[in-house]
Amino acid sequence: MSMHSNLLIFLEEVGLSFLEPMDFIIHQDMDLIFLEMLDFILLLICWWFFIQIRLEWMMTHLVTGAHATFLTRGRAGLRS
Repeated sequence: MSMHSNLLIFLEEVGLSFLEPMDFIIHQDMDLIFLEMLDFILLLICWWFFIQIRLEWMMTHLVTGAHATFLTRGRAGLRS
């Protein structure tokens, strides 16, 4: 083999040995970012359900008038 091809092989091996840990770190960071985004989305969904439940409770228990009657009739079946 010529000196040129040996040098290219050496540079490829050294380059790959340097790039593999960086590639692992980049993928690991992307996984962490994805998991953080997933956690944030799940947190938003939980908060949305919590707010919906609180609003429904407020409408049925605290508000008097047409809204409360409408919501209670929907569950209890058109009671008079």
